[in-house]
Amino acid sequence: MQSLFQHAPPSTILTHSLCLSQCLTGTYFHETSNDCLNCPSGKFSATGGTSFDDCMDCDPGFVSDDGAGFCNPCSVGSFSNPTQTACLRCPSGKFSGIAATDCTNCEAGKYTNVGGSDECFTCPDYMTSDSGSTSCRCKDSFLSIVDPATNKTSCTCGPGTTLENGACVPCTNGFFKSTTSLEACTSCNKFAVKNAIQSNRPATSPLSCMCSRGDYRVLEPPEESLKDPNSTFIGQCLPCPEGTHCDEAGVTVENLPLEKGYWRSSHDSSNVVRCYTKSACLHLNDDESEDKPTLSSDDQCADGHTGPLCNVCQQDFVKSTTGECLQCQPSTTSGSAALSVLI
Repeated sequence: MQSLFQHAPPSTILTHSLCLSQCLTGTYFHETSNDCLNCPSGKFSATGGTSFDDCMDCDPGFVSDDGAGFCNPCSVGSFSNPTQTACLRCPSGKFSGIAATDCTNCEAGKYTNVGGSDECFTCPDYMTSDSGSTSCRCKDSFLSIVDPATNKTSCTCGPGTTLENGACVPCTNGFFKSTTSLEACTSCNKFAVKNAIQSNRPATSPLSCMCSRGDYRVLEPPEESLKDPNSTFIGQCLPCPEGTHCDEAGVTVENLPLEKGYWRSSHDSSNVVRCYTKSACLHLNDDESEDKPTLSSDDQCADGHTGPLCNVCQQDFVKSTTGECLQCQPSTTSGSAALSVLI
């Protein structure tokens, strides 16, 4: 009988010194209960064990149920829990391959908005994302536009900017853009203000086009453009007339700076005339001109002067031999005469 036990398989149950049966795959012999019990979940036994120690742990990324003869790898988009008893689904923003022990964040510039992903998707054009993102956002310098019909976001350049090397950049000097789009900026000189080769930033409209030093802008289309029904010109740059001080770019007919001794009839007139008396006509600086957007003829006149060319004296003022209007002084002649009579 002793030789029979020696040749019995290692997982055979011995009862009353007899070979009754061998523990099956996924089980082990429990001596106290004298029975074959299932290996717990997270472990396996390929041939049946003689003790609990013969139930082996599943490898990382593999799991098993009770009584398993082998472990199964977690499928893509999932990972094994620490006890190797279950595969858990990767959350959105993460992904995994087969037999994973953890999920990996989507790298910057990619995303996934569903759980259980085995890959991340590259963000659309002009979009980016941080690591582990579930969605993408427009890159810096772009505007986000949401389509109400589809609720999808697209990225575009705002007014005054255009697409260049994958980014929205300000329009080049002398160009403008009034639309929200990826279109190129428009030349001031060719399509908006003739001879304008500079522009204010952000250049968001044709009114951003400005004239160079020595010129002023007038919002009257050039004569030749009037014959073209498709013309988009709104104005032109003209040489500053005599009597003006155009030493900086951006002068317009509205803020045309006059030299002292010159006058014009209104803020939109470019007809600059020399005054009869130089001191009668003031030179308004830029700050004063901005305070008087509806420049009147009297705004250009010195105290006591009014009218065209500031050549008329106001009430209680009298014109001197030099043409200046001087304030009248109170007369004392009548008082002196009365005193003489009494004496």
